[in-house]
Amino acid sequence: TLPIDNAHVAGTLKGQTLVISDATATLPDGTFSLKGGADNLSDLSGLVVDAALQTKNVEALVESLTGKPLSAPVIFGALDANVKAKGKMGALQTDARVQSRGFTAVVSGLLGDMGAGALPSDLAVRVQHANLAQALETLVPNYRAANTLRAPLDIAAKLNMSDKIYTLTDIKAALGSTQLAGSVKADMSGAKPSVTGEFTSTMLALGDLLGVESKGKSSTGKATPASTTTTIQATPSGSATQWSRDALNTGWLRRAHFDLGVSANTLAYGTWVLNEVDLKTVL
Repeated sequence: TLPIDNAHVAGTLKGQTLVISDATATLPDGTFSLKGGADNLSDLSGLVVDAALQTKNVEALVESLTGKPLSAPVIFGALDANVKAKGKMGALQTDARVQSRGFTAVVSGLLGDMGAGALPSDLAVRVQHANLAQALETLVPNYRAANTLRAPLDIAAKLNMSDKIYTLTDIKAALGSTQLAGSVKADMSGAKPSVTGEFTSTMLALGDLLGVESKGKSSTGKATPASTTTTIQATPSGSATQWSRDALNTGWLRRAHFDLGVSANTLAYGTWVLNEVDLKTVL
């Protein structure tokens, strides 16, 4: 049984036409509300849905409803979600918004016949946060962001799902001073997942993303593809080492095939500034 208290439903049913003017329920650590209806219940056409969920503890709510703890790498706590849908079963125009820990995620698009196994396609997805540094510190334990990352996070893309293949196209991302555009595909159908993608950037502030802040005078240079020569025209000021000599834990990279490329007009890492950069990773 679902642990629901203080349930209330108000509406009308005339023949095959249903109108729900107000429906609310108190859940453990949260509340649920619903408005909407259907013009024809026999074929579920003329559907209108406006549902909302508020909770102060999403982890406790999920465990109360399912009997199992929520398995997630991040504790989100309070959550505010709203879903609006209109159309008929098998063709619902849907808009969903979720807010938690400063993040706002919005997904909109047409939902097919989920009961027949149809996956959502051509969905517009957008994730925002007012402070990229706080966002990264929330998602990555022990991460300490550079002060230059205390700027908005804004990522938008089109999402398509087919069987076990997930494709993001028309990606436009603002990560502090870093601007990215491109596409990426994750194919999870094989024994080993495959991730491929191509990105372009006007400014790739790699040092900011890795927590390395610029100090002193910047050095400039030009980087070209691996088939030609990379040149650095100046020596960075100061004696601080910008490139770590510590061994990197790359074990997680062996869990999938990667083929990723980034072309940047400018790449900045600490005091180093490189122009016309082409980076390619194939694993």
